[in-house]
Amino acid sequence: MSDLKYDSGGLRDGASKNRQSGEAAAGAARTLSGVSVDAHPFGDVNNAGSFAGAVGEAHQHHITGATNASTQRDIEGGRADKTAALGDELTSATTTVADQAAVRRVADGMS
Repeated sequence: MSDLKYDSGGLRDGASKNRQSGEAAAGAARTLSGVSVDAHPFGDVNNAGSFAGAVGEAHQHHITGATNASTQRDIEGGRADKTAALGDELTSATTTVADQAAVRRVADGMS
């Protein structure tokens, strides 16, 4: 009964891509964390400290955003894998029941 199949391959592929994007986001967070923001690039101007503060705050938001994205993608990947596994179990159970029903119909027809 091959027509009773849950296509879990797409879910597993999506889970893998979620994890890959999560790893990329984690890499971005690590890269950003390795860089510091100070007033030096803004030169010797009165507002250099304010500019550096604003850029530093945005920098921290980017680190937080990339870290959160990484975590979320990993969670989503895990959920997709779990759904795929449940689909495989459903396919197996449904196929078993369908095969048993087919055998019963044949047996009933022979009596």
